Amino acid sequence: MAMTLTGFPDSISPALKSIFENDFEKKIPYRANMYQMSKTTQQVVRVTSGGAFREVPKYTGVVQQDTPFEGYGRSIVQEEYAMYFSVQRALQLTQQLPIVKIELKEFSSAVADTLEHHAMKVFNFAFDTGAENLLGDGQPLVAAAHPNKDGSPAQDNRIGNAAGVVVSHGAIKALHAQAQQLKNDRGRPERAYIDGLVFNPAKTVEFMESINSTDDPATPSRNTNILNGNLFERIEGYDQKRMKLFSTPLLDNPNWWFGVNTRLMKMMLAWYTIQEPVFEKATEMSTLELRHQVYMYHGNGPRGWRWIWGSQAAS
Repeated sequence: MAMTLTGFPDSISPALKSIFENDFEKKIPYRANMYQMSKTTQQVVRVTSGGAFREVPKYTGVVQQDTPFEGYGRSIVQEEYAMYFSVQRALQLTQQLPIVKIELKEFSSAVADTLEHHAMKVFNFAFDTGAENLLGDGQPLVAAAHPNKDGSPAQDNRIGNAAGVVVSHGAIKALHAQAQQLKNDRGRPERAYIDGLVFNPAKTVEFMESINSTDDPATPSRNTNILNGNLFERIEGYDQKRMKLFSTPLLDNPNWWFGVNTRLMKMMLAWYTIQEPVFEKATEMSTLELRHQVYMYHGNGPRGWRWIWGSQAAS
């Protein structure tokens, strides 16, 4: 992300260049943790979820073949993004360089927040029935009836199988049990457990009380809070040390919340980059302004739904 300048000597100092790079890099907490990151030169990438295999049969002298179902495909479209702001030369000639530095930091911060908001798109449009947000199975990411390729009953990945379940200790416990009922596209248990929760900071108190209380906050008898600890490590051998909390104000609806399996999420969320954010300079001679601009080119989206459960809670 070079910032190559030919004029205004103060602006080419390493200190100013590092404002873009350092401040920008510090503000990417979730994108790389949620997505499978890839580079591409394709404007549209066709993706599909892979199919499961059946149980391995008994060997009877001939090795039997199994062919997985082809998943439901969808396209991820890469789009260009760009923005600039201008700095008047007079600002630097009148000892206003500190102001320029502050604005460069704000500009870098806006770019980082834009990328994070794009990363949250899958959650912000999880219930949307618009054609551009439907999965290859014709359903939104969170829906009541995701069809299976083998013709087995459709599956519901709404939390509590309802449109809007509010956040509570009991709802999170029930979600654990619900996730254990997930089936793959061959009708076999997926062994999906909830080890991550995605929510707006408006619900931080509810989630922190539910997850971190030593005692069960829903009972007067001070029962042990089973969500506070290595529940699934003890029961199923999964390496789950602590519940991961993804709290972000870039989840637009303050009441919606999601449970995720972070291992499957990383497999099923795809991010394709044609051009990482590049910060550049352009000089406008007629107005004696220095234009600081950013350009980036990327796209992202889910391959499938077997990693997420969501609630359209209204409060």
